[in-house]
Amino acid sequence: MVRKRVARFLALFLSIGMLTTSVPVSATEVTTYPVDAEEEIEESTQEEKESEDENSDENEESKKEDSEDKGENPDSENRETDILDKDSENPEESDVEEDSETEDESDEEDLDEPETEQDAEEKIPALVELKTSISENGISVLTVSDSDFEWSGKTITGYNGTETDIVIPSEALEIGESAFKNKAITSVKYEEGSQLQMIGASAFKGCAELTTAIIPENVTEIGKEAFSGCSNLSTVDVRSTKNISCDYDYPDGIFEGCQISTVKFPEGIKTIPANMFMDAGFAVGTKLEIPSSVTTIGSNAFAWAGNLTAVNVENCLELTEIGEGAFRGTAITSIVIPVNVTAIGKEVFSGCSSLSTVDVRSTKNISCDYDYPDGIFEGCQISTVKFSEGIKTIPANMFMDAGFVSGTEITIPSSVTTIGSNAFAWTGNLTAVNMENCLELTEIGEGAFRGTGLLELNLPENVQKIGEAAFLGTKIESVTIPKNVTMIEEEAFNNCAQLTSVIIESTKLNCEYAVYGIFKGCNISTVKFPEGIKAIPANMFKDAGFAVGTELEIPSGVTTINGYAFAYMTGVKSIFIPSSVTQIDSTAFKGVEDLEVHCVSGS
Repeated sequence: MVRKRVARFLALFLSIGMLTTSVPVSATEVTTYPVDAEEEIEESTQEEKESEDENSDENEESKKEDSEDKGENPDSENRETDILDKDSENPEESDVEEDSETEDESDEEDLDEPETEQDAEEKIPALVELKTSISENGISVLTVSDSDFEWSGKTITGYNGTETDIVIPSEALEIGESAFKNKAITSVKYEEGSQLQMIGASAFKGCAELTTAIIPENVTEIGKEAFSGCSNLSTVDVRSTKNISCDYDYPDGIFEGCQISTVKFPEGIKTIPANMFMDAGFAVGTKLEIPSSVTTIGSNAFAWAGNLTAVNVENCLELTEIGEGAFRGTAITSIVIPVNVTAIGKEVFSGCSSLSTVDVRSTKNISCDYDYPDGIFEGCQISTVKFSEGIKTIPANMFMDAGFVSGTEITIPSSVTTIGSNAFAWTGNLTAVNMENCLELTEIGEGAFRGTGLLELNLPENVQKIGEAAFLGTKIESVTIPKNVTMIEEEAFNNCAQLTSVIIESTKLNCEYAVYGIFKGCNISTVKFPEGIKAIPANMFKDAGFAVGTELEIPSGVTTINGYAFAYMTGVKSIFIPSSVTQIDSTAFKGVEDLEVHCVSGS
């Protein structure tokens, strides 16, 4: 329909002499009209036709009057002959009128068969290019050609043009799967007011000459491998502030095989999309700046981007969440955990073998997810950990299974009240933790230092609780239980094979929940009890490992030895019980073999 109407427009346009004047145009001009231009062309054609009909009627009336003045019969054969002669003198005008009539008849036939909306969309191209050029005789000629894009509704499904710099029409809602795959295009731009919402899978895959990828403002979805294999792609300009859904197909990411050196994010963006730069090809030494407006870095956002060496989040004061695996496998050397972060996903920095410095600025009680056997910092080479003064809790699981450089020492801030469960668990190269100034520290959580390489342990005096397996498997040689400790849970010091000295200062210990022992697997040779202690706590040395031939002495003043206090202990040769003891539970020495018990008369 459009071709017919444009052809008729051109015929009428030429017939009224509008293109008979030479136009001094020095270069070809190209104007792009949207589909709505069809209605304007149709209206213009109708106006021209009406004007032509009016002129024709006036000429006929004038001729009729002249004929009557001369006494001629307007219906005579002479008039018919004149008209025929006139037609023979102007064959082109006659042909135009016949063509016009034929086209009118064709249009009427088209009207008899109404088209569906889908048929109309398929027949009407999205764009019509009107090109003005200059012929040899200087007359301006208007030509029309269809768009080089292939369409299905409002989805671009292919490109057959030869232009390497392309502009995506504003009305396009989607770029379909593989639409531009392996095309020799150098740039892709978008018309102002772009409505594009989706870039399909492999849409620009293999476009080796493409240097910049623009993600327009309204995009909400990017398919897998959309820009994969664009080996010269160096700039990614993300203009959408939406939470873009980015599909990923192992092992090829959306930007796999590129050479990205610059990534631009818009201010106002809230989420760095999950999977967006997973397995992306970055140029060696690339550094990224995350906008201050970001609140969430999505899961695997930059995972396995091996050449990414730095990500600046220092100004991200609104950042609250870093998603699972967000930076895993990158080459970053240091990282800041901003002040308002409250959640860190599992394996976020796992495999970052160049990561040496972690600066924790958040004072929140951060929720740190853990997925055995890989911790948040597994496989790193951390030598420095900084915590902000004012922090109250060292987050649970935060450095579990973390990779530390051998001999690393960490200082816990004086403001800390709690060291969370498994906070530093299984970090074999962590050899020293300084807690001397932690006068507010009251609780050491379950497994907080289990499996570390700690050589010394100096617990602050205000500690009240030592959690289950808190120091299990460490290399400490001695431990002092401070005077304010009221609870020691089971396995707290189990399997500390080098532990030989235990000094107890607290007189109010409760070990009733230590059913699996507290010092099992140790090599204790010396135990000191505090003055004033009245009872040996239940389970205190249950299953304890003593050096062979050790002798124990219960201090004077003790009146009670509670259940399982020394049950199943090993290595003790003899024990001395003072006269102050008046009660010994029947299970106190259960399972102990070859023990010599020395009781003072009167006990």
